[in-house]
Amino acid sequence: MRAKKAKSKLKIEFPIYWCGEKAIDKFKLNAIPMLLFIRQGEMIERLDGNRPEEFLDRKIREFLK
Repeated sequence: MRAKKAKSKLKIEFPIYWCGEKAIDKFKLNAIPMLLFIRQGEMIERLDGNRPEEFLDRKIREFLK
């Protein structure tokens, strides 16, 4: 599995999920790390790059309301 080898080699400590070519095209996936907020198949918000834990916590709580 290429992703597993790359994750190990680059010492990436966050989860990586393969979602397939259709999702890559649909959501224009191209950044690592990236967090997508998706509701009923539609992207609500996209966060590219490293963010502070407090910021991410606030965003996730807002999304889950």
